[in-house]
Amino acid sequence: MINWNDIQVEQEIAQDRYEVIIRGRQLGRFRQQENRAGHYVRLRNWLGAQLIDWGCQVKVHCQAA
Repeated sequence: MINWNDIQVEQEIAQDRYEVIIRGRQLGRFRQQENRAGHYVRLRNWLGAQLIDWGCQVKVHCQAA
């Protein structure tokens, strides 16, 4: 026969497992956001370098004329 203490213990174990799952999902989302931010920074830096190179080429071309 199942007693009330067994049910409470099972509920506590289930709650602990649920909390571990939730923390894991939150950590996964945080890491995903970090990766997206990293991609944005790399893209921004690449675009900035391309614009600088383009500006230098235009400057050289205009001074040569």
